[in-house]
Order: sequence, then structure tokens, then C-alpha cells
Amino acid sequence: DYQKNVYVQMLSSMNVREAQYEGHRIKRNQFVYGKMSTANRWNMDPDKLYKTMLKFEKDGIIHRKVIKSGRKHLFTIITLLVFDVTHQLTHSFIE
Repeated sequence: DYQKNVYVQMLSSMNVREAQYEGHRIKRNQFVYGKMSTANRWNMDPDKLYKTMLKFEKDGIIHRKVIKSGRKHLFTIITLLVFDVTHQLTHSFIE
């Protein structure tokens, strides 16, 4: 399933310690997302990945902080807010 794959890719991309990127502090459980660069790195469609990220944000799984220069979006810092969604994403339930 596509969302499971995106979630696993996010987990593997998360920082385990603080780092700096373009003068911004990237904390633990965060990673830098670029619409094209991340999609290329993860071998995914950029628009589909972007829509999935918006859904994850709406569902409270991630927080997105867009870094801009003027009106141009440079990159986004993604923070993973919850880890327990993996149970929902990786297990099927029969009701």
C-alpha cells in the first residue's frame, strides 16, 4: 500500500540527532522534504507524494513547516508527531 511505503520512507529519513540544513535546525524525528528531491530519492510520483503528506498532516501524523524565501518555497521540515500509526498501517482488521 502506498501510504505504508511513504510512512516507512519517512521513518528511515528521520534524523536521530540534531543537524543543520541551510541554516535551519533539524531536530530528532524531523527530516527535510523537497517536493521533487524527496520524490526522486524515494522513487515516487511528486504530486501523489505531496497529496499523501497533506493527508498525513490533516490526520495529525506529521507537522509541515514550509521554509520560504520571499514567495518561493525552498523546502519543508517534516516532523513526525506519532509513531503508533504503524499498527493501523500494517495490520488488517476484520470487523
